[in-house]
Amino acid sequence: MDELKYSAKYAQYLRDLIVPKGTTGIIITGNSQRKVNTYDPLPLRRIFRGEKFTALVDTTTRIIDCAKYDNHWEKSTSDGYVLQYRGKPFAARTGQEMIELKYAVYNGLGKRLYLECWFDEWFIEEYAWPSVQTMLPSNHDLHSLAVLLDKYRHWPVTSEEVLRANVLK
Repeated sequence: MDELKYSAKYAQYLRDLIVPKGTTGIIITGNSQRKVNTYDPLPLRRIFRGEKFTALVDTTTRIIDCAKYDNHWEKSTSDGYVLQYRGKPFAARTGQEMIELKYAVYNGLGKRLYLECWFDEWFIEEYAWPSVQTMLPSNHDLHSLAVLLDKYRHWPVTSEEVLRANVLK
């Protein structure tokens, strides 16, 4: 009985990590602040310090090339995924768990995955290069979300489904 009670709490916690974005997307949020490595500041040039924005998780872009600042990122040399703002790639992050979740969200729900980001401070002010942050859940919670979405293909899930999927901490 205690396990079911715990699974109900964990299921509610997991449900709170996902916020709908219109009818075609969801935003993942969490309680751990993570840095986003910005490779091309140009797509963010109209965002002000402290401003929040959503970025699309993109696993198909292979290269971010910013000729203006001679900055380059390649998927072949770095395990990770790209973030896009208004259709333009600007940053990359590492993490297999997010890639798993992106595919589970798309395959299970037919939706796109977004992160809520914000322009934290200037990384290099003279080049108008912003430092960007995001809030993410733990890697275990990202993996749990991916497993649940892949297995049940609907959201939200019940506490019984969380218990059956064996994703409790």
